[in-house]
Amino acid sequence: MNGENEIWRDIRGFENKYQISSYGRVRRIEGYDQVRRKSGLLFLRPRKGRVLKGCKHTGGYLTVQLGRGGRRYIHRLVAEAFIPNPLGKPSVNHKDGCKENNSVENLEWATYSENQLHAKETGLTPLGEAHPQSKLSNIDVQFIREHYRPFDPVLGAKALGNRFGVAKSIISRIANGTRRVRA
Repeated sequence: MNGENEIWRDIRGFENKYQISSYGRVRRIEGYDQVRRKSGLLFLRPRKGRVLKGCKHTGGYLTVQLGRGGRRYIHRLVAEAFIPNPLGKPSVNHKDGCKENNSVENLEWATYSENQLHAKETGLTPLGEAHPQSKLSNIDVQFIREHYRPFDPVLGAKALGNRFGVAKSIISRIANGTRRVRA
């Protein structure tokens, strides 16, 4: 990341205080802030300029604290400053799937469903037993598909549901192929 081609723009709502770069870096601009004392008098406090460090949010996205304005997602700040959004799409997609790569070339506006589809196509969304909330292993799913017998007291949906700890509707959907589960 050489700084020669880096472009800086003011962050909307924080003009003349904070800027975002085309590489996804955030900086505080040197200047003065008006501060009100308890006595009601206003005075100017110097503000040092510096590049701020982002920190990882629980979802893996980088965020930054902008004064008392709250925590902001860096990828969203880059998109708002550099990428036109004529269709008014609500979310920002990382093209390469890396949540820490916030350069403008790696970002695009997307709908929620476009973003989810991209995550599935690139393998970012775990499916089947790789999903953290999965109760069934791939072997369990394969067993259900091979042995399911409707209304059977041992191999029916209710019995298999009890055996694997899932609802009988899940068993039926797996057996009928209406539920996407990798096996």
